[in-house]
Amino acid sequence: MPFSAFHLLVAMVTLSLIGLTGSAQIPSIAGPSVKAEKDSTELIILKIRKAYVSINADSKKYRISLKDIMGLSTEGGELKNYYDGDERKKSVLTLFGEMGKSIREYYFVGEQVFFCYERNTEYDKPIYSKDMRIKKIEENRYYFNREKMIRWVGASGKIVPSDQYAEQTQMLLLLWKEAFNIHAE
Repeated sequence: MPFSAFHLLVAMVTLSLIGLTGSAQIPSIAGPSVKAEKDSTELIILKIRKAYVSINADSKKYRISLKDIMGLSTEGGELKNYYDGDERKKSVLTLFGEMGKSIREYYFVGEQVFFCYERNTEYDKPIYSKDMRIKKIEENRYYFNREKMIRWVGASGKIVPSDQYAEQTQMLLLLWKEAFNIHAE
């Protein structure tokens, strides 16, 4: 079989994915920096996804701390922290409202958030109504590198323009820090 442009492309992509080309430093989700190609966002996102799967696969072995949260929403909430020894791996912040609830799962490497999954549920009537139904569910996925957002996959499943990242990053991180500090462990 002759060597083609396709084979060359496959070889180049493979080399770039294993970090043998380029010079940009990429912080690894699970350890020291590695070398990668100039456009490293996809490689970082692959590492984030791998760490996300690993944390969730191991979650049954983690120590769990659960705290009630008051003052961040109309109906209260809770913060559930998952620890591997003394290291926080995941925090799940659930806030309840009269017309819905929001759940944000924060994932950590060290003390830094590297991923946040958000699910907002809206009800058609207040929660105390007998015939209340779910009106809408929206999900967002936020990817971080050193707590700077590098990708936001919005409720439509499409990537949100990066000019909106700074404000959303600030809101997500401040909300978690405020919830954690309400009942510091």
